[in-house]
Amino acid sequence: MSELSLPQLYRHILHAARKFPSIKRDSVVQEIKAEFTANKGLTAAKEIQEKRQLAVSSLRQLEEYIGVSLDNSAEQSQIFLRGPANTST
Repeated sequence: MSELSLPQLYRHILHAARKFPSIKRDSVVQEIKAEFTANKGLTAAKEIQEKRQLAVSSLRQLEEYIGVSLDNSAEQSQIFLRGPANTST
C-alpha cells in the first residue's frame, strides 16, 4: 500500500470511504477530500511522509472495516468474507 502514488492513494481511500457502511459516509468522504486539499501545498518531506503514513493507515482501517482489500498491482478489489465458514454440505 505504501507503494501507491499520492493520486492513487487518494483514489483508493475515497473508493473505500464511499463503501463505508455508515449514515455519516458522505461527511467522511468530505473530510478526506478536505484533508488532502489542505495538505496539497506541503513541501517539507517529513511532513509529507507523516501525512502519507496517516492516509495509508486510514485506508487499511477502512478496508478492514468494510471487508475489502485493494490489490495494488491490478487495482481490483478482493472481497473477504468474515465470520465462520459453513463447510458442511
